[in-house]
Amino acid sequence: MPKIEVYERIAKTVLNQYALVDEKIQFLGHSENVTFFVETATEKFLLRIHQPISVSTDKQWQRPDIIESELLWLTALHRHTDIVVQEPVQNQQGKWITQIIENDTLNILYCSLLHWIDGNISETRANIATSLPTRLTNGSIAST
Repeated sequence: MPKIEVYERIAKTVLNQYALVDEKIQFLGHSENVTFFVETATEKFLLRIHQPISVSTDKQWQRPDIIESELLWLTALHRHTDIVVQEPVQNQQGKWITQIIENDTLNILYCSLLHWIDGNISETRANIATSLPTRLTNGSIAST
């Protein structure tokens, strides 16, 4: 498993694929994904490197088609509902996923960038989340 410094180098390489200026990054953690808080002068983001900490983790969740499906779903939720979700950001090529090859291992890594949401989960937001399955099955979200 690479050290934090290696993931920081990867994160900086990935961020070159987005139209961000003078970004600062801060390592958040490594579990299902390696995550970084990214901040520019005007915006905040979450960068995810889709690389689980455990080799026993189901690799299905690192497949680019699954990742893109999640990002499209979040985009639909953001655009067509009042549900507060992290909005995915497309890279400069108009893609939801940025793919890079890790230099030391030649592994392909898939990365995604989402807008950051400040704050804590309130009781109101928790109630909205609880009602989400009903809202989804009632067709309240338009497809993209």
